[in-house]
Amino acid sequence: MYQSRIPSPSEACGAEQVITLFRTWCGAVERGVNPLAAMSATLERLRPSLELAPACDSFFALTQACLGRPLLYAPANSPTRSADEKALLATLRQIQALMALGPNAAIPHGLPGALQWAGFAVLRALNEPAELELELEPEPVPAVCPFGPPAANSP
Repeated sequence: MYQSRIPSPSEACGAEQVITLFRTWCGAVERGVNPLAAMSATLERLRPSLELAPACDSFFALTQACLGRPLLYAPANSPTRSADEKALLATLRQIQALMALGPNAAIPHGLPGALQWAGFAVLRALNEPAELELELEPEPVPAVCPFGPPAANSP
């Protein structure tokens, strides 16, 4: 199991910003409120572009709609990532390859165009290509769809 400390929003970068925003987004959606206000407040002290919150909102909402089920998240201060959090990051890792080459072994079914563009918008909003390579470095190709049924031990 992957273990990591989730930094506070003020010190988060790259993948951790995405996870922080995802957990904020899920909490707002569960409460039935527009997640953009909470996401923007989370980013208030960060330096990313103003596009990051709406780009992530689209990416999360489109992913959830494509799956036809709510995305699962780990608690706000959890040091571990849920299976869906890992899958979101795995999807972002593949966006550039999908846009350039099309479906690949990691995502053999490809992604709907809107979801692919939302993922690209997240990467563009992070706007740190060198850091993204470190934060979102490639992992082994999954044997099954990363958004498959959650394992029994997933948070």
